[in-house]
Amino acid sequence: MKHCAISLACLLTLFSVFTGCNNSGVTPDMPSEAGIIEKIETEEKTKPADTDQTVSTESSTDSGNETVTTAAKTTDISETAKTSATSVKNTVSSTSGTVTANPKPTSPTAATGTDDEIDEDDDSVYNCIDKDGTYRISGRIDGQILVSAENVTLILDGAYIVCTDGSAILGKDGNGSEVIQQLVIELRGENTVVSDEKHGIQGNDDLTVTGKGKLNITALKNGLHAGDLLNVNDGNISIKANRGIQATKLSVVGGSIGINAENDGIRASVGENSAKTPEISITGGSIDIKCAKKGVSSTGTVNIKSGTVKVNGIYYS
Repeated sequence: MKHCAISLACLLTLFSVFTGCNNSGVTPDMPSEAGIIEKIETEEKTKPADTDQTVSTESSTDSGNETVTTAAKTTDISETAKTSATSVKNTVSSTSGTVTANPKPTSPTAATGTDDEIDEDDDSVYNCIDKDGTYRISGRIDGQILVSAENVTLILDGAYIVCTDGSAILGKDGNGSEVIQQLVIELRGENTVVSDEKHGIQGNDDLTVTGKGKLNITALKNGLHAGDLLNVNDGNISIKANRGIQATKLSVVGGSIGINAENDGIRASVGENSAKTPEISITGGSIDIKCAKKGVSSTGTVNIKSGTVKVNGIYYS
């Protein structure tokens, strides 16, 4: 049985006709220069004076550490683990983490969402993160950002990520362990995520969006998708997709979300063999939904205690 608990503190504005989503935003132009994926060290390190040097655009090695040239300057990757996203033939490593730009790994583990599998039949470029830590992403990134580590924060700081054959950002179980993957997206400045094939951002287990920045998502399937828990703590999020947000459990405590969906606006559901109870919990923030089907849909419970929810379409069924 479905249960819907809505308190008086929540403002619900319902429309029976579509009047448009006033929080859709404008997608910025794609940056012309290649972007950067940079691991942020947890401890302050003093950079040796001779690590930067003007050289030609060729790769070299020094004492086991690979050095990757970007423009006319090389960066010692043992200090910053930084790479241009266009250097697809290089593996950039450090003692504290790894960022690679390589063809997609073979035989990936399927995501634990309700109806999603990871495609295995393409040879596209993937930007892989397989070590825990915090990574800053800025500029234009071509291809999927694949996160296989268990505890990763991605700081999107003026990033423009475009993927033509999968989810633009994908969290997956890289080692087959039972540990729940924690993927955090922190927003700074204005950011854009585009997926022509699948979801905008997809978490294998738990996915959290936070930060004071802006995120524009355009996706063929779901804008935000989590295999288990999806938290929206803050941020200005604009989604244009088949379905805006989908997870087993969705928690919105703050931020501003604008959704323009061809299907449901937000949905909580599980697979046939799951014993988990789907849940949507809204305790803050504002949500503005324009959709062709259900604005708020759950096969379990819906609890709205505070915040603002505006739906242009069917509110809940």
